[in-house]
Amino acid sequence: MSGDYPKGSEWRKWDLHVHTPASVLNNGFGSDWDAYVKNLFTILITKQIAVVGITDYFNIDGYKKLSEEYLEKASKLATLFTPQEIEPIKQILVLPNIEFRSDIFVGANSVNFHVIFSEAVPIKDIEEKFLHEIDFVYQGEPQAEDKKRKLKETNLKELGAQLKKDHAEFKESDLFIGMMNAVVDHKQVSKILSDKESIFGGKYLFGVMADEDLSAIGWNSRDHLTRKVLIQKSDMLLASNPFTRQWALGKPPYLEGPEKFIAEFKMIKPCVHGSDAHEFGFIGHPCAKRGAKSHDCSATPGDCDLRFCWIKAEPTFEGLKQILYEPEDRVAIQAADPTVLKTSQCLVQFGIDAAVLEPELSFGATQVLLNEGLVAVTGGKGSGKTALVDLMANIYENRAFCDDKNSFAKRICGDDTAMDLNTTLKLQSGQEFAKGVKEQTFLEGATVVYVAQGELEKHVEDPAQLETYINRLIFESNEVKDSTLLFDYENINDEVEVLGDTLKSSNKNIFSLETETAPGIEEGLKKTASS
Repeated sequence: MSGDYPKGSEWRKWDLHVHTPASVLNNGFGSDWDAYVKNLFTILITKQIAVVGITDYFNIDGYKKLSEEYLEKASKLATLFTPQEIEPIKQILVLPNIEFRSDIFVGANSVNFHVIFSEAVPIKDIEEKFLHEIDFVYQGEPQAEDKKRKLKETNLKELGAQLKKDHAEFKESDLFIGMMNAVVDHKQVSKILSDKESIFGGKYLFGVMADEDLSAIGWNSRDHLTRKVLIQKSDMLLASNPFTRQWALGKPPYLEGPEKFIAEFKMIKPCVHGSDAHEFGFIGHPCAKRGAKSHDCSATPGDCDLRFCWIKAEPTFEGLKQILYEPEDRVAIQAADPTVLKTSQCLVQFGIDAAVLEPELSFGATQVLLNEGLVAVTGGKGSGKTALVDLMANIYENRAFCDDKNSFAKRICGDDTAMDLNTTLKLQSGQEFAKGVKEQTFLEGATVVYVAQGELEKHVEDPAQLETYINRLIFESNEVKDSTLLFDYENINDEVEVLGDTLKSSNKNIFSLETETAPGIEEGLKKTASS
């Protein structure tokens, strides 16, 4: 949890695959960069995209222009956006994403892979110490090594010009023809990055397009190892198909389990997804059913298969790297927000306002934003953990905090240093409640049992004793005893046990049937290309 993101990890929409007018091979944006930037950020803000991967083939020209001529120039941004629009633009993380066409072909198409860099890597380093060291074959020579050129625009143009001279059917620009025919070796790309550990180490991620041409390579063919190596070396797979995502987690249709998957493919693979936008209508709109040349999902309500990439992390490159360690829990590809809906009594904000401040208590006017998934308050000794939860619990209790006899209450409410300390609490429902530490009021409509740290420590070492303690707190409370809740609970609990046994039996039968009928990996993953 950082100062920029006080609530820490939350589910946010990321679109890591958005092209620019510099994507020569497929540019539906035109050549007006002001229009591109205006539309790009307007769409990202409207669709609440927290992170965007600016993508081009073989270069970062689009990312460079966007960064240096717009984002780093306040005066330029001010000509396109209002101050109210610029503020949310500054909150969007923009990452450079380079798309490469590899020398591995499946029919007429090459297998594409991506390298996504941290925004902290200087553009100059990416260009001069990475891209300009990559080779592509320029022409062959009898009895000699193939002639190669470095991956620079001038060399690509020269390749295109030569190919057009030799083959009259090529009509497009020199750069287009050069890019269309140039391919690179993924092994060299990896070597350059690994050799420059001091520059790129920990600041890039390698991903292969798993749902496109790679899936057409058969596992039982002579290309088996080619396909396997690309998956092994990938930090992540670019895929939205649920079938592929489950397989990458070592789950069926991968039948050997996660441990065998890790042994075979080095690590469980997270799957990420992007819109692959080459036109404005595609930005932030990753619809699996969209047309090849246009999208109008509004014309067919309910038929649009939106697959947003949700990542639970701070919108930073370090946040993106968290998916490598928790690939199942940190990434979701679906239309709806994966945030678990909790009770409206969920706490979202806690405030402390001390009119009189005792310096050593470190309290001032403070608002603490609380994450919906918060399960613990951590910090060093003396950092205020107990103080925070004590004050929060006080809002729910029908007594004054100063009536407590614990040492913290004494420090706050001692006779000689009485303080006018006020606390506020905001709930998920929008309800707000304020209470002074000396007041006898409490928050109605929610029953909270507060177990102090010292009290809990008595029980945690003995699980049986802890269970007895919890049961006493809940099922022997007056609220439960004086209602039908206990009777209902016991009946429902019996029903749950019966349903649980039935569910286990059904799951066992389903798994047995799936094992007998599940397609092989080859046939299964082929489905990703058409889904």
